[in-house]
Amino acid sequence: MVKAQGFDAVGILELLILMPLLGVYNIHSFLGGTFSSLSLAKKDTFYRLLNNPLVDWRRLLMGFVQHFLSRSQLLIVASSARPRCWVLDDTIGEKTGRRIEGVGMLFDHVIHRYVLGFKYLVLGFWDGTSFIPVDFSVHRERGKDKKRPFGLRLKDFRRQFAKTRPDWSPGKARIAELDTDKISAAIKMLKRAGKHGIVADYLLVDSWFVCDDLIKCVAKSRKIGHLVGQCKNDKRKYQYQGRDYSGAALKKLLGAKWTRCRTLKMQYILVDVAYKGTELRLFFTRRHGNTSERLLLTTDRSLSFTKAFEIYAIRWTIEVYFKESKQILGLGDCQSRDFDAQIAAATICMMQYVTLAHQKRIGSYQTIGGLFRECGRQATEALLNERILGLMRQLIEEIGQVFNIDLDETMEKLLGDDVLNCRVAAMLHALASTNSIENHPGIIYDKSA
Repeated sequence: MVKAQGFDAVGILELLILMPLLGVYNIHSFLGGTFSSLSLAKKDTFYRLLNNPLVDWRRLLMGFVQHFLSRSQLLIVASSARPRCWVLDDTIGEKTGRRIEGVGMLFDHVIHRYVLGFKYLVLGFWDGTSFIPVDFSVHRERGKDKKRPFGLRLKDFRRQFAKTRPDWSPGKARIAELDTDKISAAIKMLKRAGKHGIVADYLLVDSWFVCDDLIKCVAKSRKIGHLVGQCKNDKRKYQYQGRDYSGAALKKLLGAKWTRCRTLKMQYILVDVAYKGTELRLFFTRRHGNTSERLLLTTDRSLSFTKAFEIYAIRWTIEVYFKESKQILGLGDCQSRDFDAQIAAATICMMQYVTLAHQKRIGSYQTIGGLFRECGRQATEALLNERILGLMRQLIEEIGQVFNIDLDETMEKLLGDDVLNCRVAAMLHALASTNSIENHPGIIYDKSA
């Protein structure tokens, strides 16, 4: 549907996924470096695929995730005692060009200042052993100043890159998500994942995402699971013993019922309430010797405080994902002006992470970073051995031309020498140890090559 002629799109995608393992992070460095011999395609071939609005990158990522889960099914069964969780959070990808399509100013709560970029809303899945990204959407914030849309001057906003996309294309749908609110986008992602057969026991979010719409969605759906998240202790009213109380009033009412948890070195108050027709369990928590208090909310009334806190701690896996994908794979580093390329770059980054997560599970590596370095070393060694073999063949051809020797006749004589065969087999066996050449007894090399 997308690419009917020229180079194979799958082959191009494989190279794009492989690039970080080779130590290159953009197409220019790849084609201008030592690994350019891997492909005959030029830069336009890669950019046309990335900028194509007809490519359904969301469907491609979902297929990657489903394949990962099917390959890892045995390990999932082995760890079935652990809860499967959805984890939802967002992060900012900084940009440098104001002419990037759809870019805007965003407030970064980590560094407490405004930055130019996009906000990536990521839905991840924890199957009890591994965390993998399943879906994502990209957002921007319009702001309240009409004279500075999205925090930009009108001159900069009008100079942004723009192109026409078919109304039915996936690229058109992705750019329409830019101005949708994150809660609506999150609910759509959860429902979409459920339709693809991915279900979880719990949905883990921080206090920003705990709102009426999400609570209502979780209460109605069977595939999303129960909600576990921190909640703002604001003015929302909870029904307790036939009366409505705010969080502060409810805590004051139950102030003498603090329970000590020695395992977590915390104190908590447990109370079952109802909120707009949904049954909830609230935990008011505080550390020993600390006066600051937090509110933990869940729709699963069977959870104890210790179990609820352990489940909520799984939410930290998405923070680890953000750190590793940004530092190792370059999530959010794409500076292309075309929004389709921004979506493609983020999707490829997540596909790389899913691939590394699968290899980490098979090889029992401790961290994604250690696995990334090991895969990069193996890929470089394999390519180096192939280049050595190519140089050896070229050298033999040059010698044959200088001394006016028939190369085919000479190779037949050499292959008839048993002693020489053993020596050549020993050299090729050393190269085969890195899996660049198949090592079969009695076979020296592929004569057809």
